[in-house]
Amino acid sequence: GPGPRPQILNSSDVSVKYVEEMSEGEWTNLYDKDGQYASSQSDWSNHIVGKASNLPCQDASLDFIFSSHVFEHLANPLGHLAHWSSKLKPGGAILTIVPDIAGTKDYSQQPSSLEEIIHEQANDIWEPSVHHYLRWASTRAEWLNRVEEAMSARRSIHVHYYTRENTATLLNHAIAHLGFDSFHIMHTPNHRDFYWVLIKK
Repeated sequence: GPGPRPQILNSSDVSVKYVEEMSEGEWTNLYDKDGQYASSQSDWSNHIVGKASNLPCQDASLDFIFSSHVFEHLANPLGHLAHWSSKLKPGGAILTIVPDIAGTKDYSQQPSSLEEIIHEQANDIWEPSVHHYLRWASTRAEWLNRVEEAMSARRSIHVHYYTRENTATLLNHAIAHLGFDSFHIMHTPNHRDFYWVLIKK
């Protein structure tokens, strides 16, 4: 969800839709009450309401899916990749920007393991659980005793923690089991984010 500041723009040969979990008014009320993002003056005509786990488009209809600082907020990343694959044309690409765990407030967390991620897929877990919130709160003293409050407010948290190494393990698994062909990771030392591309067969 890019809000009022999408990074991929429409042009004469690119047609983009932006998926948000809420309408313009709901987004503005939740994130922009003070008007710092000027969301009420932005063009929302290419936004559609939907979820990363249920993209509102036809199967095999997309050339690419672009995700910036979203993937780390998703439970069941393998389930999401499988769903995104179903929406891509053959040869389509997933392009993603994610924060490196070392450059976030979660730097003391352990990178998410493939075993944990496979468990979420096998158990059909699509929303952040108590386990995810407790782990997130363990590095934030102000939230240690307020996990229920964070969950009831659906506070956005980092559900999984990524490095280029555990991301490569995850993407290799996606190639082996989810019908993808190849991937590329771009990682620059001392940069807070890194980037990856995953290509569908």
